[in-house]
Amino acid sequence: MLISDSNHNVTEATFFRLVGVDNTADFNVSAGNTFEHTFEVKRKGYWTLFVEFPGDRYAKSPRKIISRDSYRKWVMEVYYYPGAVGFSEWHKLNRRGEVHVHG
Repeated sequence: MLISDSNHNVTEATFFRLVGVDNTADFNVSAGNTFEHTFEVKRKGYWTLFVEFPGDRYAKSPRKIISRDSYRKWVMEVYYYPGAVGFSEWHKLNRRGEVHVHG
């Protein structure tokens, strides 16, 4: 499974952490860039993205349950709003490269 996180101008973020079933990925992604990483999903479970900011502040995405037999690529977008961060729903990317919203 490939998970992709797109950072849309979240300029104050200092750290990103993706937590899932038997997997944790810590990474930095500058504003306007994308992080992609492939994970082996061995069993069904929840995935959550955390975004950390200076001063021990953080934002947490909605949880998404993903199983090993679900879609091969998932995408989440991260947006900056004055004083807050917003997250898209998890999107699945089908074989033709089309994105479909999947909550």
